[in-house]
Order: sequence, then structure tokens, then C-alpha cells
Amino acid sequence: MVLAKVLANRLKGILPNCVSVNQSAFVEGRSILDNALVAFEVIHCMKSKTKGKHGDVALKIDFSKAYDIMDGGYIRGLMHSMGFDEKWIKWVMMCVESVNYSVK
Repeated sequence: MVLAKVLANRLKGILPNCVSVNQSAFVEGRSILDNALVAFEVIHCMKSKTKGKHGDVALKIDFSKAYDIMDGGYIRGLMHSMGFDEKWIKWVMMCVESVNYSVK
């Protein structure tokens, strides 16, 4: 847990360049509820429209952890191509590849 916090604190400066503006969770200044509220407003607007109009659609997407579907080699390569130091990449991969980790 301590390592994850250290990594998160060090990423603060470059995070806006690495994370899409569409991601609303786990980024300082953004709320995990932002996208849920937008979805609620869209559904509300769709229900409020005059009946008989066609063309509206709503999708429910099953989100899973990105690490569940992304290859570790891809994550490592991406960080390398973005210029992250090898030591940093090793620390991040330790957190990504294992649910249990500790710093001694």
C-alpha cells in the first residue's frame, strides 16, 4: 500500500498527460460519480422527449479492471515508450502483477 501511494504521489505532475479527459475515477479533481451522473442525465433527457421519436439508444457497458484485459508486457512497453525509468516500471509492474506486495 505504501508503494502504491508513493507511485501515485510521484505521478501527480504528469498524470494529466497520461490519463484521458474521459476518465473520471482515480484522478485528483475528478469524481467516480461524474460519468454516472452524465448517464443519469442522458437517460432522463431521453425519457423526457416527446414520445414517438426514433433514434435514441442507451448502452450499459460492463467495465472491468484494465489490468484484467491488458497484457503486462504491453503496460511495461507503454511506460517504456513514455520515457519512464526502468526502476519505476519495475515498481509499477510489481503492483500490477500481484495483489499482494510490501516494501521492506
